[in-house]
Amino acid sequence: MIPHARHRRRTGSFAALLAAAAALVFGAAGAPSASAASKPVAKPAAKKVASKPSAAKAAAKPRRAAPTFSNAYASPRSKERPARKSTQFIILHTTEGGRDGSLAKLRKNGECHYVVDKAGVIYRIVDRRKVAFHCGLSMWNNLRGLDNHAIGIEIVGYHNQDITAAQYASLKYLLADLKRIYKVPDERILTHSMVAFGAPNAFHKRNHRGRKRCGMLLADPARRRKLGLFAKPAYDPDLRAGRLADADPELTRILYPPVKPAPAAKPAPAAPASKPPP
Repeated sequence: MIPHARHRRRTGSFAALLAAAAALVFGAAGAPSASAASKPVAKPAAKKVASKPSAAKAAAKPRRAAPTFSNAYASPRSKERPARKSTQFIILHTTEGGRDGSLAKLRKNGECHYVVDKAGVIYRIVDRRKVAFHCGLSMWNNLRGLDNHAIGIEIVGYHNQDITAAQYASLKYLLADLKRIYKVPDERILTHSMVAFGAPNAFHKRNHRGRKRCGMLLADPARRRKLGLFAKPAYDPDLRAGRLADADPELTRILYPPVKPAPAAKPAPAAPASKPPP
């Protein structure tokens, strides 16, 4: 039986409505529409990771500006001096006089390797590889004649006065350089007052420590830390061994202050006695 034409039209319209509804449902839950498909899909934001500095940058440390070095007072004695036998020590001196007079004298006689003036300028006097006459009669741990085994640095100033901030900075730089070259440990960077000794005389019948107070304040641990030095001898080995007499006990106390004993711990309070039950 052939369906009525009106019935076919209604059936077709109903089928079209069903198709449209299915497309809407499928489009909402399944494939995107053409307009949605044309849009790029947004990716999740990438988490930002702080970039690490390169190894070279991490290793690099800010360097202090180098002090000024000068050859204006290089000693004519330098070329005639022999090479030093070894470099076991660095000896710190104070000039006990002003800049100009000290530089002239030290240059004329070739009496040190370096001079640090109050402005922090470092003057080269004698070639650091050669002997300079800066220690004189000297001994440390039974080794005599330290001119043959030590670099000498003169600091413009006086034994009983602190040095300037510029001198601290320049001397710290110079010491770091010399320590690196010669591998001299901090405990062998000494003051002239620590190594000089005197021969017997009318006042002292024996060889004795105390001939010089030169540079004595630079034995102070706090000042040494400002120079990048973190160790020093706890005592004078030649006094302790009896090789030298102590002619200046006050100086010895300055160079090697007695270590204060730690305060004794207070005993804990006794617990109160318990009362017997009634």
